[in-house]
Amino acid sequence: MDSTEIYEYFADHLRSFTRLLFPEKQRLPRSVPVLNNRKSPPWTEESSKTILSRRSASKIYQQCYREFPFIQESKSVSALELYIRLRRGN
Repeated sequence: MDSTEIYEYFADHLRSFTRLLFPEKQRLPRSVPVLNNRKSPPWTEESSKTILSRRSASKIYQQCYREFPFIQESKSVSALELYIRLRRGN
């Protein structure tokens, strides 16, 4: 036996052992693979720009998320001030 056969034997043994840990009805997977027959859209320069803008937006969001408590506090203070000004009629 070479090392590949030993590995395959060991992996099969582990798979069969772990299947025994599940109840009998759940031992074998019953899902059916579904093939995706849709073709992907052609890749253009506009697609690349869209991906880059999405990545930059994600970075900005992550930076803002770290400062979220401060932003939330300033937003609520601003909303309160705006409400007071509108009530006064200024």
